[in-house]
Amino acid sequence: MKTDSLDEIAKKISDEIDQRYHNSTIEQYARKQSLYFGTLIAKHTPSRYLNNKKTLDFGCGGGEMLYLFSKIYKKSHFIGMDLNKDKISTAQKYYTRSNVQYRCEDISVDKTYYDVTITSNTLEHFHNPLEWVAKLAYKCDTLILLLPYMESCLFDNKRSGCVIGENTVYNGHVTRFHKYSFPKYLNGYHKKVMSKIIKSDRHFWPGHQILVVYQKDEKLFKLTKQEMTVKQIIKSKLKQFLYKILIKSGIKKHTI
Repeated sequence: MKTDSLDEIAKKISDEIDQRYHNSTIEQYARKQSLYFGTLIAKHTPSRYLNNKKTLDFGCGGGEMLYLFSKIYKKSHFIGMDLNKDKISTAQKYYTRSNVQYRCEDISVDKTYYDVTITSNTLEHFHNPLEWVAKLAYKCDTLILLLPYMESCLFDNKRSGCVIGENTVYNGHVTRFHKYSFPKYLNGYHKKVMSKIIKSDRHFWPGHQILVVYQKDEKLFKLTKQEMTVKQIIKSKLKQFLYKILIKSGIKKHTI
């Protein structure tokens, strides 16, 4: 039995989007753009990072990208997370499969540990993207990022947005990324294993995207744990020493 290629699967989903949103050009474009970003990740990320994995999509939007992935990586399980209730409702209505589900949930309350976390064209909306990158990395073995690269933005003090090309406004983009934006290591034990600049189809993005992959290095992880243990011991001993000084000086009363 013939298996559809990535491009064939993407084309079928794109045709579904055309039929579903034929009365809304803006909505149709947004959905197809999300699908396009998914094809970039699938084409340029080695399959070993996505095959047979439990994967989170942070900021999944309407679910087009995960729907694509669920058809390509059939042995993987995907969870899409977004704070927009309408987008999650749309994803649940049109793009639920046996290996993909969607949640309208704040990631800070999610205690699940994932094999892989993906976030596509989300972090440019944050003033502190590297803090979010570190938070996401804590929840997974592999972190995959796709972001606008060297976005030609025209910022001003009146609004947080940018203009790209002619008559194209991307409101809310507040951070610009370049090849030095992402450090070699995250949290002491996630190592950057891939960084690739991808030329985009101008119909979906007028410029380039940067694909970055971090992976947990077990050797670094063990060293970090040992280092943290040593730091905790030193911190504890220092606290005990200072506590005794405070008691002797009468500044602090001894309590049990």
